[in-house]
Amino acid sequence: MSSSEPEPQVRQVRLRYFAVLREHAGISFEERETISTTVEELYGEIKEEKGFDLEK
Repeated sequence: MSSSEPEPQVRQVRLRYFAVLREHAGISFEERETISTTVEELYGEIKEEKGFDLEK
């Protein structure tokens, strides 16, 4: 019997953008689905999609 990882759970999240991110995204909030489990993963997903270029 092989062990398998559980399927990622899709979550509905509401994001609020402030300051530079709001200006760059052109929106103040959005609702989206994600399988990210941490804020860092979620930011990476959004960064790639929207082209954000902020360092940690």
